[in-house]
Amino acid sequence: MPSPAPTALPRLLAAISAAASSPTDLRRLSHLLISPSAPLPPIRCLNTLLMALARHGMLSDMESLAARMPARNLHTYTTLINAYCLAGDLPAAKRHLSSLLRAGLAPDSHAYTSFVLGTAARGCSRTPADCSC
Repeated sequence: MPSPAPTALPRLLAAISAAASSPTDLRRLSHLLISPSAPLPPIRCLNTLLMALARHGMLSDMESLAARMPARNLHTYTTLINAYCLAGDLPAAKRHLSSLLRAGLAPDSHAYTSFVLGTAARGCSRTPADCSC
């Protein structure tokens, strides 16, 4: 399906922003956007929605949205890594860090720092690549 027209982008970002304060509205919006019949919005909108879902700890909704994304960028992976580290789910964070590396992207300081802090919080002194957490 085609992407929304560029003029729809500000309206979509405004809708995400408005929904971000309510987990119920946020879930409803994310389910509309991940519907197979819905056209996927630009990656900027999807990343904004991922961040809002992460802020509310809505990890399963976040994962469903990420799985539907045809392409991910560094911002996408950083949001996923940070959300899982904050939730204490280091295996999921490591899975997304590995996916980032397989995609040929280099983790920036935010992605790497999130993972280092997450592993340190669990008492792991290894580097993220060597951590078995």
